Amino acid sequence: VPPKPIWATTVSSFRKYAAVAALLVAVIVTSYFIFNKLPFLKSEGTELLQAKTILLQTGETEMKKVILPDGTTIYLNNNTRLSYYSDEFNKKEREVTLEEGEAFFEVAKNDKKPFIVHSGDIATTVRGTSFNIKAYSMLEDIVISVRTGIVDVTAEEKMLEQLTVNRQIIINKSTEQFTSGKIDWQNAVGWMDNRLVLYDAGINELKLRLQQQFDIQIQIAQDVLEDVRFTASFRADASLEDVMEILNTLYGINYRIKDNTLIINE
Repeated sequence: VPPKPIWATTVSSFRKYAAVAALLVAVIVTSYFIFNKLPFLKSEGTELLQAKTILLQTGETEMKKVILPDGTTIYLNNNTRLSYYSDEFNKKEREVTLEEGEAFFEVAKNDKKPFIVHSGDIATTVRGTSFNIKAYSMLEDIVISVRTGIVDVTAEEKMLEQLTVNRQIIINKSTEQFTSGKIDWQNAVGWMDNRLVLYDAGINELKLRLQQQFDIQIQIAQDVLEDVRFTASFRADASLEDVMEILNTLYGINYRIKDNTLIINE
């Protein structure tokens, strides 16, 4: 058999490379089509979405005031994360997500563009009002309290409650059961004045509020005070010793303070 001419080998190799190149082009074009024409397939972890996300957050002992592009003012409590998509915000709606923590909202009025705060499965919708949302992951409840205006609270698009001035709703994250009633909005946002305020608070919220107020470590003996609900309000200048003495009188809390650690025993 006579050997193949060099030009035949070259043509064969060229065809192979051309086929590979064509395949690569097809893959690139298909990928572009999928990620740009079918947005529901986009992953939350893609750089494309990350580039559109604005994340606002605070540290353990930090509070922050921020103003959104629509003029809405938000005050963030300690250990709070709030995000929104900059490319979509204030087009048809104004949507933000309270990923963790607590925030007070003074929403710029716009009847045509509702302002929606997502906290887990809960959506809080307003058009111009002021309210507080407490949604720390370590707490069992999400609490929404209204200072001014009207607030619609829904869970998976089902209306739970329409709140007005000095009203709040408490939603259990596990059972999705909720209660609503009257409150003093000044106590609901006591943290903004550096006041320690407890309202029907469990032991986890007591621990959270003490850490926020006094920047201390807390050790609590297992099963201690698990069934107790705390309600108390303290001045901004109250010391840790003042607070614990009053709680001891009201609820029989045995405690001691060692270095920068509060130890609560039976």
